[in-house]
Amino acid sequence: DDNLRWFAECLFRDDEMRVAPAATWSDDLAWFLNQDDRHIRTNEGWWPLNYGAGTGTLIGGNASTLQLLNGTEWAPPLAGSVLFLEDDLEASPTTSTAGSRPCSNSPARTGSPG
Repeated sequence: DDNLRWFAECLFRDDEMRVAPAATWSDDLAWFLNQDDRHIRTNEGWWPLNYGAGTGTLIGGNASTLQLLNGTEWAPPLAGSVLFLEDDLEASPTTSTAGSRPCSNSPARTGSPG
């Protein structure tokens, strides 16, 4: 399983690792109800927002969960980091945490490019 291999490599390797997109994916809203009726799709590859290369501390996770940590002592430092984010269809400005701020405005993130 690619996910388990990538997870283990992230935790236990000291050298560089290359991350590649998964060959397939699924987006079944009720996947947990019927595992035999999954709709597996071929992955077209990355959907980059900005092309290029970079280095930094890799921080990844669910965007809504990371936003909940914003402004707390548990929020990861984002300056100089490379973000890998995922979210779901339920995430939108109307369903995000009320009163939350963008990471770049957090007092703990002063000077972060956001």
